Amino acid sequence: MEHYWLVINTLVECLSEGIDPKKVRIATLQLDTELDRRLVDNLPIDEIKRLKSVLERINYEICTE
Repeated sequence: MEHYWLVINTLVECLSEGIDPKKVRIATLQLDTELDRRLVDNLPIDEIKRLKSVLERINYEICTE
């Protein structure tokens, strides 16, 4: 559940304060780390991949501006 809150809080900050590329990258890195951990431990990864895709869409918006 903490990963959902990571994405939610990042989105809220982007809406209230504007998109901060550094915060989006940090949150994405945290999800990458969790994804790697789950791969090593042979745990399900679909949920983390979906959450990460949300932040990647924001990162795409930053890069295309």
